[in-house]
Amino acid sequence: MSTVAELRALLVKWQVLTEEQLLAADPAGATLNEFLKTVASHPAWWAAPRTTGHEPALTDYQQRQIRKKASQPAALRRALRQKHYLILSRLGQGGMGVVSKGWDLKRSEFVALKRVRIADANVRRRLRNEFAAMTRLAKYPVVVRAIDLFKAGNSDVLVMDYQNGGDLSARLTKGPLPWRRVARWAVELLDGLVAAHTADLVHRDIKPSNVMIHRTVDRELVRLSDWGLVKDLGTEATAATNAGQILGSFHYMPPEQWSGKPEPASDLYALGCTLYHALTGRPPFGAGDPGSGNSMTALCLAHTKEPPPSVRAANPGVPKELDAVVQRMMAKLPLARGSAAELRDEFRLIIAPPAAPAMPPAPPERTEKVTGRTAATPRSTLPSRSASTPAPVTPTIAVPANRPLTPNEIQLARDAQVPLGAAAGRLLRALWVWGTQRAARDSLAGATAGELARAWRTFLVSLGVWLRSLARPASHPFRVLTVLIALALVVGLVRLIFF
Repeated sequence: MSTVAELRALLVKWQVLTEEQLLAADPAGATLNEFLKTVASHPAWWAAPRTTGHEPALTDYQQRQIRKKASQPAALRRALRQKHYLILSRLGQGGMGVVSKGWDLKRSEFVALKRVRIADANVRRRLRNEFAAMTRLAKYPVVVRAIDLFKAGNSDVLVMDYQNGGDLSARLTKGPLPWRRVARWAVELLDGLVAAHTADLVHRDIKPSNVMIHRTVDRELVRLSDWGLVKDLGTEATAATNAGQILGSFHYMPPEQWSGKPEPASDLYALGCTLYHALTGRPPFGAGDPGSGNSMTALCLAHTKEPPPSVRAANPGVPKELDAVVQRMMAKLPLARGSAAELRDEFRLIIAPPAAPAMPPAPPERTEKVTGRTAATPRSTLPSRSASTPAPVTPTIAVPANRPLTPNEIQLARDAQVPLGAAAGRLLRALWVWGTQRAARDSLAGATAGELARAWRTFLVSLGVWLRSLARPASHPFRVLTVLIALALVVGLVRLIFF
């Protein structure tokens, strides 16, 4: 490229700059450095919908690429724009490719672009498998959304949602996190694993650097990313995976994955190690632990042989319940870890223990009175009651409809009944009066017919009360003895009167 004027025209054509930004720059004829310095002082048009600050019109990354490739228009375009995505900055770089922050010109939103630049068929196949898995789980917010997959020269590029909070590993460089936040994030991550395992997908590479953080207005969300090692249990074999091949991150790999036999429970183990790291500031094995070391052999022995370490040993502020769940997730046997749904529910209980159940509103009550029953007595024997004499109080039990009596209410009802001894005494008195009147029937000239009728009625009522009392529960332990004595007295009185 011969002049700065040509560069200015190309930047506008590629939509890296706008006409307004270009007109605000120094007039044509300025040097490249002067041009970049002037343009960089203007706010970026793509940042306006998202921020109120003054993002530079050309980022540091873009300025470096322009300085390096100003004379190579084709190479410069690949560095600044791929398809309809502007490249704004470099987020990370590894052995298999680079991850960049970009701007989607069609959707007007930030994106992350993962470009695989190694000419390895297996690695590029992993990227396609990752896109397929993320597309299958697109409706779950805890999984990073895949937007596009396309070719750029000799590379494949995967476009995903941009997560503005970075990854968990960067957050843990400052030390352990509060246990409530970790437990809440565990619920969200387990939600994603429930969805993945339901779809027969095993992530196989859960670790802090693959847990992304996204900040919203009022909270921080976590999302699972990097599904490049995903295994589809619904197929006989997964691309880029051979039987017995060890794939994953050694500090977080479960025992069964060291032998190349991952399963859904393997994700739970790796997540348990990740939570341990978030709660203590270091992985459960290695990374400063002199007993294990960081070599592949030492980590393999630690994960397969050593018992799960306690979180509370490194961080006493963690509740016992949370420590127990994390240790359960790191159990050596996959069956001992439970399922993602079970663990999610346990974390929910740790975050918000169930409150005491509130008493439901009482239904409309229908009161039934259980009162003491008294045997009918001749009217002439009832005491007269004056207006000033208070009426006797009888026990009353309010029983709501459709509810059984409580033991206290049953005992009160028993106490309100006529005692067995009183019933037997009334029967004896009635028999004595009746027998005496019958024995002296020849001398009853002064007895009226009404008096004899009242005596007979008293006998019958007393007999009924006594028989009914025998069918009720005993009010004292001498019920049988009382019945025998009463029967003996009745037999003796009958013999005395009639014989």
